[in-house]
Amino acid sequence: MPNREEGVPSASYEITGLLRQWSAGDKSARDRLIPLLYDRLRELAHRRLGGAPLENSLNTTELVHEAYIRLVDAPRVDLPDRAHFLALASEIMRNLLVDRARARLAAKRGGGMRRLDLDEFEWISDENLETVAELEADIGLPTGSLQSTVGAYNGAAERGEDPLLHKKPEWCRPIGTPVGAIDLRASCAGFTLGGLLTTLDAEVLHVSGDPIPGLFAAGRATSGLAAWGYASGVSLGDGSFYGRRAGRSAAKG
Repeated sequence: MPNREEGVPSASYEITGLLRQWSAGDKSARDRLIPLLYDRLRELAHRRLGGAPLENSLNTTELVHEAYIRLVDAPRVDLPDRAHFLALASEIMRNLLVDRARARLAAKRGGGMRRLDLDEFEWISDENLETVAELEADIGLPTGSLQSTVGAYNGAAERGEDPLLHKKPEWCRPIGTPVGAIDLRASCAGFTLGGLLTTLDAEVLHVSGDPIPGLFAAGRATSGLAAWGYASGVSLGDGSFYGRRAGRSAAKG
């Protein structure tokens, strides 16, 4: 079999070369790479599906293809070798399954919405104000401040957009009337499973997809979810692994 010294690169060297070309912006290199690693991607997908809930509707081939679509849409990749690529692919597959699990849970709960008993909350305004201007005055905000905020939010929500918090279109709904204000600090407690988007080196990504210089995140801040149910402590693995990578990345400057 020809070796590297004879001028014919092995599959391993070919894969590394294609990864570097892709990282440099050559999308044709990405398309030539996937067939070389397709069997390995199927193995990863099979393992991921082995730990997924039984009602998951994806099969191995579909999970590979869904992961490929996300790879294609990635604004930037930095993949120096095969191990980094497979780690990224595995993370994408995990996120796909988590998203589907959350969607199923939301559907079971009536689309993620439940009717609230407003008597449970501590009101800091009149409960039945007809306009945002009245609410603004009732809670002592500067004239026009709340009106401009709600107006900007509603305008974007009508277009299915949320430029500040980046909610998905299905959750973008204009604020109607009547209006009121409650103090959630006194009424409920909890935390969000949302988080920051990061690279494999724990660099925090701007909404544009570019890394924010000098900013790193690891653990629960990156919305890591290591199990199908929640258990305190599941973020320790994410925190220690990506925390170490963040430290190394920061040290490189």
